[in-house]
Amino acid sequence: MSTQRICRAGALILALFVLVPNAGAFTAEYLGITIGESGDAHVEFRYRLDWYEHVVVFLRIVDPAEEFRSALEEHSGREVLVERVDAGLASFEVQNFAQVQEADGCISYRTPGISFAKAREALDRYWFAPFISADLSPEETVVSFPDGCVERYQGSETLPPLEHVCRQRQESGV
Repeated sequence: MSTQRICRAGALILALFVLVPNAGAFTAEYLGITIGESGDAHVEFRYRLDWYEHVVVFLRIVDPAEEFRSALEEHSGREVLVERVDAGLASFEVQNFAQVQEADGCISYRTPGISFAKAREALDRYWFAPFISADLSPEETVVSFPDGCVERYQGSETLPPLEHVCRQRQESGV
């Protein structure tokens, strides 16, 4: 990137900050976590950016997918692999997201809790935070387990740790 281009981008951002204070609005729309039998999880995060954030993302000042990946790694303590990133969607794979235990023919899954308020606190540490209005609590959060059981949360600031027991099918004697 040339020095002239960097200066133009900086001037544009500065003008946006001065002329349009608090213009940006990042909205988390949906968080879907699908737990696999091994405890690995597929995570889909859908979000909406206002024009202001689109400019910031376009200029590569902020990468929402990278920020979310980093937050997932921090809260889960697990490696997070970015699968796909689009304008309003990021999907990830998280190894060993849920703890899996088997006993007495049943498998139990324990997931970590996630605090979206802590994500907001992390965002507040960035220099651009005063210029962005961010709602990091997904409008809908869905956690799906291997047996098809689904837990749903609406607009919650936290996703509590979950424990789910899947009963194994018993062989029929027919």
